[in-house]
Amino acid sequence: MLLNVELEKAIENALDQDAEELRRVLKEEKVPDVTVERVGDSLRIRTATQEAKNTTEKTLKDQFPILTYEGAPKAKEGEISVTFDEREKRRIREYALAQSL
Repeated sequence: MLLNVELEKAIENALDQDAEELRRVLKEEKVPDVTVERVGDSLRIRTATQEAKNTTEKTLKDQFPILTYEGAPKAKEGEISVTFDEREKRRIREYALAQSL
């Protein structure tokens, strides 16, 4: 059970890193009023305008292909919800497992 918790923590840590990188990229692209936070094993992204949401979605598609809408919690109005695709989750778990042995 402890190992399972560590494997899930590895996914959360990787999402935290991607959240930080997404914030950096959106700031460079001068996308205003975007909030990115990790909620469990997904990222919740809030935008103030439809234009900011469109730009954020394009950035996710172009620069963060391992993040997917599939399997993420249903997004509310003005939000985007993404999580790692299953292949990436498996890769992170395998890496964390190898590191723990």
